[in-house]
Amino acid sequence: MIVRIHDGNEVYETEADDCGSKPYIAIKKCRMLRSGIQLYTRDEVPVELLNELPEDKRNQKVFKVYRRPEAIVKHLKDFNYIPLANNHPDVDITPDNRKEYEVGRAGGLAGLVTLKDGNVYVENDLIFDDRAAYNEYVNGKRELSIGLQAIWKVSDSP
Repeated sequence: MIVRIHDGNEVYETEADDCGSKPYIAIKKCRMLRSGIQLYTRDEVPVELLNELPEDKRNQKVFKVYRRPEAIVKHLKDFNYIPLANNHPDVDITPDNRKEYEVGRAGGLAGLVTLKDGNVYVENDLIFDDRAAYNEYVNGKRELSIGLQAIWKVSDSP
């Protein structure tokens, strides 16, 4: 079956395996993470970082966050078999808490796609073990997390 996915930038079509005979739903070749400028709402920005901003910028509703291509290339192997969480948990997913947070996982063949503008994105299968999380995702939910930690810093330029 073909599903339409919104990756925050554009809508693309890909294949989903939802035949009902397996205990999971797989979406093929999902765009998991991309470089370039990303838009984050105020609630998604760490409080410590907001406190570093000039006072006149702290209450913005949307923040531009730059993700360097080389940072994604360097960590490409980390995108295989990584847990998938609904929303962004405040803790790392571990074997001790995975039942509380995990709704699926990434596949084992993460690839890198280079865009015309020099930015890159990670492409991998997503395997959902939770039908509700799958339905939310194919209906446009943005807040699925692979739980990788980022180093945030305030800057006027990338």
